[in-house]
Amino acid sequence: MKSIFLKKLKFLIISVVVTALPTQAQQLAFPSAEGFGRYATGGRDGIVYTVTNLNDDGEGSLRKGILKDGPRTIIFAVSGTIELERPLDINKGDLTIAGQTAPGDGITIKGYPVAVKDDNVIIRYMRFRMGDIKGTADDSFKGRGVKNVILDHCSVSWATDENASFYQNKDFTMQWCIIAEALNSSVHSKGDHGYGGIWGGENVTFHHNLIASNHSRNPRFSGSKTTENLEGEFVDFRNNVIYNWEDNSIYGGENGRYNIVKNYFKPGPATEDEERIVEPYDPYGKFYVHGNFVEGSKKVTENNWNGGVQGDDPAAARVDDPFDINNNVDTQDARTAMDLVLKKAGASLKRDAVDIRIINETRSGKATYGNGIIDSQEQVGGWPKLKSGTAPKDTDEDGMPDAWEKAKGLDPAEANANGHELDKGYTNLEVYLNELVENDSKTAAVGSSGYDYVVSADGSGDFVTVQEAINAVPDFRKKRTRIFLKSGAYKEKLVLPASKTNVTFIGEDRDSTILTYDDFAQKLNSFGEEIGTTGSTSFFVFAEGFHAKNITFENSAGPVGQAVAVRVDGDKVIFDNCRFLGFQDTLYPHGRNSRQYYRNCYIEGTTDFIFGWSTAVFENCEIYSKDGGHYITAASTEEGAKHGFVFFNCTLTGDAPKESVYLGRPWRPFAQTVFIYTKMGAHIKKEGWHNWNKPHAEGTVCYAEFENSGPGWTPEKRVDWAVILTPEAAKKYTAKDILGGTDNWNPNDIENL
Repeated sequence: MKSIFLKKLKFLIISVVVTALPTQAQQLAFPSAEGFGRYATGGRDGIVYTVTNLNDDGEGSLRKGILKDGPRTIIFAVSGTIELERPLDINKGDLTIAGQTAPGDGITIKGYPVAVKDDNVIIRYMRFRMGDIKGTADDSFKGRGVKNVILDHCSVSWATDENASFYQNKDFTMQWCIIAEALNSSVHSKGDHGYGGIWGGENVTFHHNLIASNHSRNPRFSGSKTTENLEGEFVDFRNNVIYNWEDNSIYGGENGRYNIVKNYFKPGPATEDEERIVEPYDPYGKFYVHGNFVEGSKKVTENNWNGGVQGDDPAAARVDDPFDINNNVDTQDARTAMDLVLKKAGASLKRDAVDIRIINETRSGKATYGNGIIDSQEQVGGWPKLKSGTAPKDTDEDGMPDAWEKAKGLDPAEANANGHELDKGYTNLEVYLNELVENDSKTAAVGSSGYDYVVSADGSGDFVTVQEAINAVPDFRKKRTRIFLKSGAYKEKLVLPASKTNVTFIGEDRDSTILTYDDFAQKLNSFGEEIGTTGSTSFFVFAEGFHAKNITFENSAGPVGQAVAVRVDGDKVIFDNCRFLGFQDTLYPHGRNSRQYYRNCYIEGTTDFIFGWSTAVFENCEIYSKDGGHYITAASTEEGAKHGFVFFNCTLTGDAPKESVYLGRPWRPFAQTVFIYTKMGAHIKKEGWHNWNKPHAEGTVCYAEFENSGPGWTPEKRVDWAVILTPEAAKKYTAKDILGGTDNWNPNDIENL
């Protein structure tokens, strides 16, 4: 009896101790994995297979790697489009497909569908664009009846049925994907079938995806007779962006449980019901619908059940408390999520032309072709050509480049992909794969980088051209829109319209972020007419509140007469640490009621290279006179204006010959130009000013100086119709007093653009 009691007591003590021990946290599939599929292991601890060609089958093909047995990670030594000759089924799980390893523009799969048909699969940074070329009526990307699957940063389009259908699954996540442009009137036997997808399952997550320009099923939640729901059906649908649905947005969900939380619904040109969030179908499931933003509908945004949830009996589907997800997704408000999704969704490590176009259409609310619902991929240009790069050297063929292994203290001659020298949870190979997209994923998971849009010529930003970014800015914004320009030469003739208010351009580097064009005044338009000085402008700034920093603005036409780099008409404009390059008429402060401030800038030219009507202050700028010219300024200040051009603490330099350059001449008779505390080089003529052969202007202009320096500062030899300011008069010249106006604008209050 005593023995039995002691055994029971021992068992009880062990049970208590074991229960009290902390449970070890499961390892995420990768650091930014979220949702119910976040613990998939994929090919962890398995073999490494390298795709070396774009063939449909055979050694080195993607299909060959998918067909192999056991845990495996597929990496790529090539980029481009794989044209399938038959469907590609993933029948063997424990698989990771790491599209982020492709050197160059990444991987696209076309021709036939790809289906996930086994458990424990991780797929990242891949594109699935089936198209109609094989005459197949099917989905581009699909999976049902599987568990422990996570799909991350994939781009799916051009299906002839549903773009991406994933239902009857368990512990599943689709995150940061683009699902767009299912082909509507295509090869499907039932007719119009441009559908986004059928989504469902037990403990499944769909978050931070863009669903754009599909005729219907955006998505359809499973539960119909042909897509029956699981007993524990629960779908968490949050922080997605749904744009330009035509017939239906979300609907279905018979007998399931659903969170529809903080998504952004944006009607487009094809949208028929602009207020619809979801229509539950009978027999009704349970729907928690909250925090969704419906663009254009204040009433539905404020209360999603006030017209956003539709159908015969919406109240029958309503629940007022969310279904618990144990905080497995970092959730933002709908507007913030919209911004993040447009920045990072899809195969965003190197976006192709298709994704860039779809993102731009979503931002602008417009469509490239018709109303955005297409019938063939050819209507929008078809599959873009993807460039391939050179894969880094990997001596031991363990999936990790030699240079990376050396930097991490690993032996590049020893195949140690599955070692844990670098991390206890992730294998060495996984550490490498995660680092490839660390910045991309971190931004997506954590938040905005501080810029509203990013422009990059290589496709790694939101836009590849500056004008596209300008066009995406909402009209007459009161808040500031910040646009980051990555280094590169952007040859564009740019217009910032008056409606695009309060825009800031920030360049990555002043000398390597270049906005340029090469028109000139004598160039002929399509009617055989000269385009003129104004027509030669590379960048027109008509909007109020424009700011620019760390950018070079250029007219690259050369010494061919008038050729304007920037013309500014907008009010309260600031340029900070910018360069203005050209020859004649480089910078045109044009607006008669425009106030402009140039700080720490470099401005070069030959003749009249700072000219116009505006009130403009130049502080701590270098003004460089190039050989071949003779005049720095040509103000045309309006009669009665308090100020024209004022230069503070500037430096006049150049390669023009000694005593060959005038400070200015009057384009109009009431020109005003003042230089204060400015260092003047030897190229400045002793008399300082020229009357442009207009003797009458000598009595109307205001040309003044105060305590300048350098060899070009010869006050005793200046023309007698110019003014040397007294200390008392000079005190009145401050940026605040000159530019303040009736609203007391002071650009010095805005130090950090």
